[in-house]
Amino acid sequence: MREGLLHPPSYRHLAYKETMRHRWANTSLLLLVLAEVATGAFGLAAGASNRAFLNDLHAVFSFGIVAILGWKTALAIGSLKRPAGTRPRYLSLVLAALLLATLGLGFWWSNGVFADISGTSLLTIHIWLGLATAAIILYHAWAYTRRFRIGYSADRRSALRLMTALAAGAAAWGVSEGIGNALDTPASRRRFTGSHERASFKGNAFPTTSWLNDNPRFIDPNRWELTVTGEVSTPLVLSLAELREGGRFEVVEATETLDCTSGWYSTQVWTGVRVGDVLDAAGIEPDTRSVSFVSRTGFSRRMPYGDVRGYILATHVGGEPISHRHGAPLRLVAPGRRGFEWVKWLAAINANSSPSWLQWPFPIE
Repeated sequence: MREGLLHPPSYRHLAYKETMRHRWANTSLLLLVLAEVATGAFGLAAGASNRAFLNDLHAVFSFGIVAILGWKTALAIGSLKRPAGTRPRYLSLVLAALLLATLGLGFWWSNGVFADISGTSLLTIHIWLGLATAAIILYHAWAYTRRFRIGYSADRRSALRLMTALAAGAAAWGVSEGIGNALDTPASRRRFTGSHERASFKGNAFPTTSWLNDNPRFIDPNRWELTVTGEVSTPLVLSLAELREGGRFEVVEATETLDCTSGWYSTQVWTGVRVGDVLDAAGIEPDTRSVSFVSRTGFSRRMPYGDVRGYILATHVGGEPISHRHGAPLRLVAPGRRGFEWVKWLAAINANSSPSWLQWPFPIE
């Protein structure tokens, strides 16, 4: 009797062969999901138009993942025919479902579906699902490597398949953008960050989202003070009256766009005083490299000194005093930066001799 009949292949051996046959799909998904996390994170922080390519790459990688999911889904369905063993047998299907949900939410949002779930936007849910997907696919790759002692090395054929998937993703993205522009859909009117317009030039009517959902008690403007400390020769303690018309500094107006990481933007006319004027009054020291803006809540962002001089300490928006939910009595207006860096409920400005990158890319405090 032939050896194959005397020693039929084990389920583990079949799993090994199936995994090896489809390892390019696993490898490609791992690389593309990690690329999605990277472009999503850097794109989320980018407020300047010269980084718009990050969001375009994010979309191309998304369509590339869709192109690969057919092979991955076939592998997952095949795995259900094998005994569960010690590895979660439905992990691949869970991964596929998460990928589809993440991509679907991103697609809906980019095409103007602005629904939320319990006050959480679809874009925010898209981000959290994407992070969960990345964690699972990393575990998935580790589990196969540990169990079968195989690597996810890219041979020539696998590399060509990945490039084909990326080419298909780029083509699909191009067709999608072309159709959106031709039909003048909400997707065609997105800002370069992917955000959609909300209540521009309508004063306090624009959304009131916060990065960490901060919502301090109402601040009495008559008792509020702004401190300016750090690398300065004359620390300041300023009242709101000194920052308004007829006060200590020149009041200016600036039309700037607040672009929130929740997926919306709003262009408004902001009124206030220049950060540079306030720093000059405090006597900035020559070794100053960065400036920190600190909220009453403890939230803070550190930025290069050379960038902040033209920023605005705003008391009004659209001719109205800034509302409490928008950061009254004073909020930072930082053109070219995403909304989470437009610090609300501003309480302190600190000049630093340390560099601006000495902080988390995204605030967690």
